Amino acid sequence: MRFSIPILVLALPSAAPVSAQATPPAPTPAERTVIADTIERLSRQRPDSAARPVDCDELARSGRSALPAGLKRRSAPDFSIVSEGQIFGSSSNEELATMCRWNRSVREARQSTQDEILDQQIHVISRDAAFEVLSIKETIHWKDGRTTVRPMVITRIWSRGPDGWMRAHVHESWPAGE
Repeated sequence: MRFSIPILVLALPSAAPVSAQATPPAPTPAERTVIADTIERLSRQRPDSAARPVDCDELARSGRSALPAGLKRRSAPDFSIVSEGQIFGSSSNEELATMCRWNRSVREARQSTQDEILDQQIHVISRDAAFEVLSIKETIHWKDGRTTVRPMVITRIWSRGPDGWMRAHVHESWPAGE
């Protein structure tokens, strides 16, 4: 099976010029364990989108303030997702609305989805950055009666800011033709 996984360059904002900053010490093994455990817990959380569905047109008008409370703290303000050959950003209200419409079209075509985690690796970069690579088997039951079973690799970039850990980026890869 061949997956295409792009090379990812992570750039985190800096409060001061690089030359003025001292290099922070690397996280201790205990800190790395706590960070990895936190990322694993957050990774397994699913938002309760049924409680208040997101209105994509309202996102276009009002931006993040239109998101239900449980979704506001899930992703960084400049979160992006790469899936199905497209890049969905969230820097503007219209980008948020476009991501919302794509996500809704995918969810509405599915009857149910089950994911079996085959492998999960969490790599702590610093006290404020980590990335996660998941290998899963996804089973999709479509409303038209079809069933799709496919392997998938998901890469998530996590950053910690004032509101805690948030997803900064997600990339999904599966075999060509799926």
